Amino acid sequence: MMLKFFLDVALVVTLLIELSTSWRDTQPRVKLRQGIIEGMKLITEFSQLRVFFGVPYAAAPLGSLRFAAPRKHQGWNGTYQAKNTKPGCPQLPILPENENEDCLYLDIWAPENNSSYQFPVVVFFGGVDFARESKLIFDGQELASKGLIVIRVTYRLNIFGFMCLESPELRGNIGLLDQYYALVWVKENVVYFGGNQANITLFGHFSGATSVALHMTSSRTSGLFQRVVLSSGSATAPWITDNDTIQISKQLVRILRCDANTVMCLRGKSVRELLQALQIYSESVNKTSLLLPIVDNFLQAENRYLAVSAINSFREGVHVQIPTLVGIGWPIRYPEVDEWINLLSQGYFFLQKYVEKVKIPELIKLYRLDEKVQDLITNLLEWEYSLFIDADGRFLVNQLRKMEYEAKIEAPTFHQVSLISQRSKQPVYVYCVEDIDIVSDLVDESITMDLVLFMGSISASQISRRKFSPKEVMLSKELQDCLVNFIIFG
Repeated sequence: MMLKFFLDVALVVTLLIELSTSWRDTQPRVKLRQGIIEGMKLITEFSQLRVFFGVPYAAAPLGSLRFAAPRKHQGWNGTYQAKNTKPGCPQLPILPENENEDCLYLDIWAPENNSSYQFPVVVFFGGVDFARESKLIFDGQELASKGLIVIRVTYRLNIFGFMCLESPELRGNIGLLDQYYALVWVKENVVYFGGNQANITLFGHFSGATSVALHMTSSRTSGLFQRVVLSSGSATAPWITDNDTIQISKQLVRILRCDANTVMCLRGKSVRELLQALQIYSESVNKTSLLLPIVDNFLQAENRYLAVSAINSFREGVHVQIPTLVGIGWPIRYPEVDEWINLLSQGYFFLQKYVEKVKIPELIKLYRLDEKVQDLITNLLEWEYSLFIDADGRFLVNQLRKMEYEAKIEAPTFHQVSLISQRSKQPVYVYCVEDIDIVSDLVDESITMDLVLFMGSISASQISRRKFSPKEVMLSKELQDCLVNFIIFG
């Protein structure tokens, strides 16, 4: 009886070892220049994918590499386990999970490939105000299931990615250089995943869309991508082209008491100290003041990334001229709506005064309007959005949403479209996703209708823990098909 027990145990152990070995043997492996990486198989309702999470595309920007342009990753011995996503780059709010500077990684979704076919490639950049990541984490499952290799890139943000004192040591645009370095990595390595180096599309949303438009204007990016998708973001918005990055950087230096030996002092601060300084500054000023990309013509010519403004580049037709898809989508839920409803509960005129005394002046400042026309524009905005009375105030709340959307997304996007299309010899397509009443538990103005539909049903579980309705499934499929056709055919 005891002998039979030991034989049964031995048989079970042997089977487990064989299953374990078989499971390891079936995990996807790719040999890169840096070394071998091992990912996972992902079986979805649509197809079977290979996924690789947390793949480093540059050396960790620690110590002397803080504020420096990205450097080559030296690779690894053995097999790198690419099975877990990495934390995002440091950002507010100050939380332990938001304080990791070792953050230059890619997530890759790739179809199974048993032939010589090379899949079109999509590289996604996200971000909100170049300061933080969206609460909706981009997932490439559904798009990859349609025969694309989808790559999500993380890059340095806020003080770590865009602080600038107009010097070689604090040059600014570091977050853009991270993205550029990731594009070089993709160009060199995507073939090992079965990707087509000659069919790479950049897909940017919010700050990511601004970034992609800026990459179109850089002389360094020739040949790195063949199409672009710009979703709800513009590089020609007034607050991008005429920003306060230099002044903000100087104030942060003062807050951190780093006036002497500035670079060494800043590199000696902890991540939390830098984020605390950013928080102190953010709480003391209007939120329209941000650390943003800048024209870096103060550098020597060979070191510049953005030698001219996006407006001038598009106006003069000196940008990369490639097929372009530009679109906008309504934010699903504005964070300020609860504040607006609270004001409305105190009385209709409280909300109306808020529009006239707070919201409209905020937009006037955002657009850097000349003092000579500010009164005229203020009167026009009041007439368009607030000079009326409705029974319960819901119309005024909707007008506020409309004003935010038109001022911050619609107007700058279509201004950029007009500039690009005037000189471009390649097609420029435009889409618009209206408000379709998608419910979201996440409160974030960067979660727009188009991005949710592009991601498909995987996004529904993130934003509201429910399945798409039949109407939403249909809209998602239509928008995904448009995107895939553009990526494949241009």
